[in-house]
Amino acid sequence: MTKNNEIRYPFNSQIMFAKIMQHQHVSKEFLQRLFSNRKIADVKVREIATVTTEATVIPGVYSKSVRLDVLFDDDESWYNIEMQVAREEDLPQRGRYYSAAIDVAHLEKGRPYGDLKQSFVIFLCRFDYYNQGEAVYAFERIDKRLQLPCGDGSYIIILNTKCAQEKVPQELQGLFHYINTEEVDEGDWFVEMIHQMVLRYQSDEEVANMATLEDEYLRKNTLAERRGREEERERLNKLTSLLINAGRINDLKKATEEPEFQKQLLKEFGLE
Repeated sequence: MTKNNEIRYPFNSQIMFAKIMQHQHVSKEFLQRLFSNRKIADVKVREIATVTTEATVIPGVYSKSVRLDVLFDDDESWYNIEMQVAREEDLPQRGRYYSAAIDVAHLEKGRPYGDLKQSFVIFLCRFDYYNQGEAVYAFERIDKRLQLPCGDGSYIIILNTKCAQEKVPQELQGLFHYINTEEVDEGDWFVEMIHQMVLRYQSDEEVANMATLEDEYLRKNTLAERRGREEERERLNKLTSLLINAGRINDLKKATEEPEFQKQLLKEFGLE
């Protein structure tokens, strides 16, 4: 295993991941490793003009060659793939939206619905969204009672790079390890190739500019979230004081255990 400590923009950042994954041979190999039980045809990366998913491009930023998500297709399927660094609670809903947007963008007016290809929305996460200790969570619409697949060809896949290595499919072990640690498994040609591309793009001006904008955007969001938490803490402290002064100790205890009751009390005291 080798690691380069001089890498400023690692593969596990959204910018670098998107830049490298837009190379067709990289996308194809990644898909082949993820779907090891079937043959992946040559993939074609779609132009930005054909993409209508309002994915994770930084608001107000347009880049012809760098998107934070990647959309591509082969003869049978559409694939949308995105690196997820920070946990976001609405990940399944975003997957649903992306899937619908892909269909709307690529079914020409007047064509039958049967012309829709399979679609795969793939989130590569550096955390375990479902906390079940699995490396791959693969979802499709089914009848829950009969366990009968709907058959609409729409799938959402959420990957967990932090999964214990023994549970990660062998084809993905080197890649997951590299994403987590930046250490190169010299026995995995795919990871070695990605690492060499990462090194090459360290001096790429567009990557640097986009990364700077992304850092600023994340910084502002973090400040906003921090202010929001501080305001929430002040509201709850004020509610606690009001309940104690009113002698409503039981209500205070209930509010700490039941979020919906807490909301009712905040409304009652005009603290919404």
